[in-house]
Amino acid sequence: MLHKLGILIIFTTVITSCSTSTPYFHEKTLIPPKRLVLCLDGVGYNSFKEIYDGGYFKGFYPPVPMVATFPSISNPNWARLFRTELEKSFTHAHFDPNVKTYTGKGKVVGNLLDHLNKSLIYEKMFDFKPEGFFQHFVNLTYIKTSALYWLDSIERDLFKSFNKENYYAFIVNTDFIAHLYGKEATFEYLAEVDKRLQKIQKLYKKKYGSQLEIVILSDHGNHFYEKIGHIDHNATLEKYGWSPGKTLSTKKDYVFAAPELISFGAFYCFQESKNKLAIDLSNDIGIDFTLVQNTPNIIDIYARGAKDHIRVTIDPLAKTVKYEVLKGQDIFGHRNVFNGKTIGWDEYFYKTYNDDYPYAAVRAWDSFNVNAKEHAPVLASAKPAMVFTNLTLKILSLGKLKSAHGSMYGPESRGVVISTTPLRDPAIRPDDFGNNIPISDFGKPMTRTD
Repeated sequence: MLHKLGILIIFTTVITSCSTSTPYFHEKTLIPPKRLVLCLDGVGYNSFKEIYDGGYFKGFYPPVPMVATFPSISNPNWARLFRTELEKSFTHAHFDPNVKTYTGKGKVVGNLLDHLNKSLIYEKMFDFKPEGFFQHFVNLTYIKTSALYWLDSIERDLFKSFNKENYYAFIVNTDFIAHLYGKEATFEYLAEVDKRLQKIQKLYKKKYGSQLEIVILSDHGNHFYEKIGHIDHNATLEKYGWSPGKTLSTKKDYVFAAPELISFGAFYCFQESKNKLAIDLSNDIGIDFTLVQNTPNIIDIYARGAKDHIRVTIDPLAKTVKYEVLKGQDIFGHRNVFNGKTIGWDEYFYKTYNDDYPYAAVRAWDSFNVNAKEHAPVLASAKPAMVFTNLTLKILSLGKLKSAHGSMYGPESRGVVISTTPLRDPAIRPDDFGNNIPISDFGKPMTRTD
């Protein structure tokens, strides 16, 4: 009994202290936020469209797909949505090739604990977010319960916040709910979000006499599968003479750091070995395709051991893309979009955002040039219902994983934007969000009162 009481006290303390800066007072007129920007991690467009069509979020305009950059994971996408500084790598755990070790070049840095004790750059800039080890721990151990308490806390904090146009709230639990509890639990939580937002709007109208604008944003999709498989890339690469490790010393060495169960992989090797590694890796039956950058603006994509090979040529200044099928099948299925011509990024995006591989050619280039400060020589996208892993993560998951994201595949890539006011665009990329919703005050402090 005492043990349970202790947990309850800690849990309550953590929840009630969530996510806001220390209150401070101001002599200026207290003007309430005009808009609530609620950011729900990992809610897919398909899921939101289904629940919207089922009668929820009636006060909102229809949801709009937000096509995540590749990889379709949180770090690069939240950073680009809000135009903050990028992280060093795509994920907490990654390989740092710049470190010299006794046995070779580079080492793996970061681990699962970093999810609990390391705040990311974009997270720090939200007005409401989980902070510190205990709040992140609560998120992972009381996933559903804490997700509901965050909604309570957002309501309390919103009405104590002033003198900034937008109030930015971040809830990561939606991604965990999708992964571990599946579609039904995700829909239950979204239904609760709808109910709470209606309550907040009524209180706002009563208190301030005007309508609160609300924008709901998600950074990437989450596709639900009946069964998710684990990619055994080590076995595949061993057939071709490659040696896995935690550092690089020979041309046949490679390093893969698995930070979590995601359908995207970053593989490290010496630069002269990257095309061979990409081709050999693409033989794995769980891998959809691999990517390498051979010149600053040319990306080569391989599938089925290079039986299929396409090449993407990007002009980042003119914002144009050229698409060539050099061998075998058209991996992204976009040859007819180009018809042998070079086209602009906008034209390409609006023609493909609902495809199986939306905006894939530009997203491939982004993954090497834009989405992190450092990039692996070889990137890989998994087939649907497959994830990259390691032995520890495989044991921890024990077949419990209900959804996946990270790959180039459309349902995993498409997040969502939905608003109580019309959006400018029928679909957006991360960099387009600020053109639809003013975000110049993101990261700036609010005036808060007790």
